[in-house]
Amino acid sequence: MKLRREFRKLRYFFEYIGILIGYSLIRIFPRTFVLVLAKIIGAIIYMIPQFRKLIVANLKIAFPDKNFSEILKIARQNTFHLALTVFDFLWFSGKDDVI
Repeated sequence: MKLRREFRKLRYFFEYIGILIGYSLIRIFPRTFVLVLAKIIGAIIYMIPQFRKLIVANLKIAFPDKNFSEILKIARQNTFHLALTVFDFLWFSGKDDVI
């Protein structure tokens, strides 16, 4: 049990370091790179079956009149915009002169 707790602390530490590195990298890249990165990450999120099933189920409830192909198109766009929102928040934070 104690070993599991220590492993969890170590995992959280490396996750924190990874997030700091990602945050630092996103802030130094140009905006066009952030857009491309959001498109890639959005596509990766969409390919994960658990996330795709959840998004599609929610969209079916929200838009019962849409057919399945329209729902899938909206789901792909949704994952891109979700990633773009997160990356924009990170990229714009502290850049008052750009806003």
